[in-house]
Amino acid sequence: DPERGIDQLDRRLFANCQSTEDARVHADLRLFLQDFRGVVFGLTQALQHKWNPEVAFELAEAELVSDNVATGLERYGVRFEAFPKLEWYKSQEKKYAGQHLNDEFLFIWGEQGIGDEIMFAMFLEAMVPRVKNLVIALDNRLIPAFQVKYPQWTFVDRHNLPSDLPKFDYVCPLGDLMVLFLTDLLEKGHVFEQPVIAPDTARHNKISQLVAKSERPRVAVSWRGGGANANGKIRSMLLEDLMSGLPAASDVEVISLQYDENYEKEIMMNGDRRVAFSGLNNRYDLEGVFALISCCDAVITVDNAVAHFAAALGVPVAVLIPAAQTQFRWKQSAIRQLLFPSARLFVQGKPGDWVAPVEDAWRYALEIPAANG
Repeated sequence: DPERGIDQLDRRLFANCQSTEDARVHADLRLFLQDFRGVVFGLTQALQHKWNPEVAFELAEAELVSDNVATGLERYGVRFEAFPKLEWYKSQEKKYAGQHLNDEFLFIWGEQGIGDEIMFAMFLEAMVPRVKNLVIALDNRLIPAFQVKYPQWTFVDRHNLPSDLPKFDYVCPLGDLMVLFLTDLLEKGHVFEQPVIAPDTARHNKISQLVAKSERPRVAVSWRGGGANANGKIRSMLLEDLMSGLPAASDVEVISLQYDENYEKEIMMNGDRRVAFSGLNNRYDLEGVFALISCCDAVITVDNAVAHFAAALGVPVAVLIPAAQTQFRWKQSAIRQLLFPSARLFVQGKPGDWVAPVEDAWRYALEIPAANG
């Protein structure tokens, strides 16, 4: 029983957190055991020994998943100290604090990855009654979908800001919308308008004509995300591991939405004829990807941008989640229900073991079209 052994080892050697190193090991072991309150204790003790902004950001996320939402949000601003590159826009304008603005101009700038941008942009709904003059800098691939949803505001490319931007009275990083409004929305039992975004009508019509009508279930898949670092490897798997959960006799159309380099080679090397290419540029043609997802019965994916796309489009999505990560957006049930109501989680019982969650995810995905008739 490895878990029991790890628990006993931790309690004997590290649980008192007498040094920074002991506290760090205690937090990591409690994370391995999915004991988030233990993670919070260990990280808190580590910070008392020595300040470290990256540890403080880990603590913020651990507090969020441990239901200490208000405390976690208070700490969430440390992300810019922990990861200075995230704060790509700096200015002398006043920081927006959630108030109603009349004639003043507010500039909101997107941050982090494209999946995070979609998640944080969900909170733009709270800005509708508050701010009239709003300019929002997003990844250019997301602008068409959000411009249709909010035609009253101006959207610009965050990676290529135009030179004629108006003078702003207030600024706000996109992630701060979650900090400002999440607690109140949860307390009120708020439900975001669904779907959060819709595919372009013309692209949807064209793609729906191209993908032949079929009695077979159509499931889009993605199996890797989070980059090449340790966190990315923990949340990713091989294509053959994902496909191993689909019974060989199942008559299902599987479409790849994987978007990183060399995924085409991986599909061909896997040799599974059930996996088809999307026919799109999955990384850059997001209007096409959104349209294709909306033509699918379900999506199965690890925690990456595809999971956020499917949830924002309101398509049933089975999200495969590793055990030994915090993942507050998925593992804190109230936050998940607010942001991703069409998502269902399939979490590893033990770190690194994808077998059971993958089998359960396929079973769930194949039941959806049957349930819909």
